[in-house]
Amino acid sequence: MVKVFIEQDIPEVVEIWNENSDFLTSDGKKHSIESFTGWLEGKRHVNHEIYSFFDNQKIIGFCIPKEDPDISWVKMFALSKDHQGKGLGSGYLKTIQRLQKHDIVQCEVKKDNVKALNFFQENGYKEMEYDEEYKEYILQAHLKN
Repeated sequence: MVKVFIEQDIPEVVEIWNENSDFLTSDGKKHSIESFTGWLEGKRHVNHEIYSFFDNQKIIGFCIPKEDPDISWVKMFALSKDHQGKGLGSGYLKTIQRLQKHDIVQCEVKKDNVKALNFFQENGYKEMEYDEEYKEYILQAHLKN
C-alpha cells in the first residue's frame, strides 16, 4: 500500500534512508529525525511530495517524486534492505507513476548502484545520459497513463 507521508512516518523513513544513504545522495548523507524534518520542509516548497510504502501496516520504503513543468521525476526511491529483490518495488513504482502528472518520468541513479539501475531498466526506463559531475545516470520512461 502507498500512502501520503505523514509526520508519524519520519522515524521509519529516516531508518530506511540511512540504510540506503550511500545510494540516495551523492555524499551518502545520513539523517537524524531533526535533520530529515528540516530537509523535507525545504523539499515540500519546490514541487516535491513524499509517499510511504507499507507492507502489513509497517513502513518498508518511501518515494519522493517531483513535478517540473514538462516532466515528472522519481527523485528518491528506497525500500528497506529486507524488502529489496522481492518484486515489491515494481508495484510501488507503478503506483507512484500513476500519481504523476506527465507521461515522461525521469530518475537519477548513481553509477555504482547497479541494483537500482537494473531495477529501473526492468521497469521500462532507458538510459538517456551520464552526468560526469555527479557520477549518475539519468534514466527516462515514457508512460501511457
